Amino acid sequence: MKTSHAAKSSGQPAKRRRPRRSPEEITKRLLEAAVQEFTANGYTGARTAAIAQRAGVVEALLFKYFGTKANLFQRAIFETLDQHYTRFVETHPFEGDNPGKWLEQAREYIGQQQDFLRENSGMFMSLIVQEAFDTEGVRGIDGLSGLQEFLDKMSTFAAARGGEEAMIDAKLTARISFGSLLACVLFRDWLFPQGLASDQKIKEAVINFVQKGADVEAGMRAAKP
Repeated sequence: MKTSHAAKSSGQPAKRRRPRRSPEEITKRLLEAAVQEFTANGYTGARTAAIAQRAGVVEALLFKYFGTKANLFQRAIFETLDQHYTRFVETHPFEGDNPGKWLEQAREYIGQQQDFLRENSGMFMSLIVQEAFDTEGVRGIDGLSGLQEFLDKMSTFAAARGGEEAMIDAKLTARISFGSLLACVLFRDWLFPQGLASDQKIKEAVINFVQKGADVEAGMRAAKP
């Protein structure tokens, strides 16, 4: 039997062609790779060539599907965080008519947020750095609608605990509390040097601090003439 191909005549097996990937698969791979690259190197340090390499595709496909680095950042980091908060709000109904239950829920919310912020601290830091050095018009942290919905939901806890005569606006209380959580995570190494306390003790202390904030306000109301 005659063979006209060089691979066959040389006895070497012919190379198998890589199966063609669908646009959906390419998009998914690029988004996953972008999250890794932006988290590791921040917005300014991330390179589109490195993202394409992580995804196992040519760089031209990155620009074909996303247009610019800024658009890719928007999808990879911004939407990932936004979707998380939207899901969290949807899957955690507020039981305001059960004081014992909503106090328990508040602790759960705070604890889960600490875990999420720690797991995604690189993404939050990328957003912060990008916001400070934005040159491409990417929406900033204030545009995270899912986060705003989450904070509004947290404010219902603050309002329920503070009562009708609360001295501090519940929406402000929720945002100040979240800022405390975020700072404790992003500046963890500065604030809690190794050996100071276990991770669990730090987590519990932060939960207690945030939750007891309403108690401080209650004391202020009680002392008010």
